[in-house]
Amino acid sequence: MRKLTKEKPDLMWANNLASMGQASLVGYMAAGAFQNLAYFDHIYTVIALSAILLVYVQKQTTEEPVSREFHDNMEKKRFTRHPSIAGRRAKSSSLSS
Repeated sequence: MRKLTKEKPDLMWANNLASMGQASLVGYMAAGAFQNLAYFDHIYTVIALSAILLVYVQKQTTEEPVSREFHDNMEKKRFTRHPSIAGRRAKSSSLSS
């Protein structure tokens, strides 16, 4: 995740958060042997935050502006009626008899 955000100044906060999450995991693992069960759920919070951050960063780095032409083509395709597979099968079986 830090590699994705290293070159982008608008995502520098995500780079810092990823670094702190990594440090938090290392610290939790080092101190985990000496903690009681009251701190057991902390690891899930850190992992969930890391997963959410990864999804957010991937969407921000791969998202490109979509042209109006793309939207128009998708609208045409959405409402175009295509024959079903069952209909094609029925026609082909009647032709072979």
